Amino acid sequence: FFLALLPKIFLFRGVTPVHFLQSTIMNCSHNKDATYFQMYWYQQLPDQNMKLIVFTTTYPPFQYEDGFSKEKFPADRKDALSGSLTVKQLQPEDSGVYFCSSCTKTQLLETQ
Repeated sequence: FFLALLPKIFLFRGVTPVHFLQSTIMNCSHNKDATYFQMYWYQQLPDQNMKLIVFTTTYPPFQYEDGFSKEKFPADRKDALSGSLTVKQLQPEDSGVYFCSSCTKTQLLETQ
């Protein structure tokens, strides 16, 4: 299920046998330190650009982007080093590549 580790981006490409209308959970973790407490989940559908689903920190509430809801895409954080994203009520249009990334607040400010 975990296929590739890109620079601070974790790639999930699912050839995961799931049944429509059920749920699937993707887990993400890193081996940096607790300063990498910000975690972002992205979705890339076929022939489309990558879209941010949700931005999480170690404590809710999490920030969902327009077009994505916590009911459909509930995120969870156990600690600064790990988190998960669930896709509920799977539909064919949910098929794609899902990414997570983690960074520090300092890195985020440096890229702006």
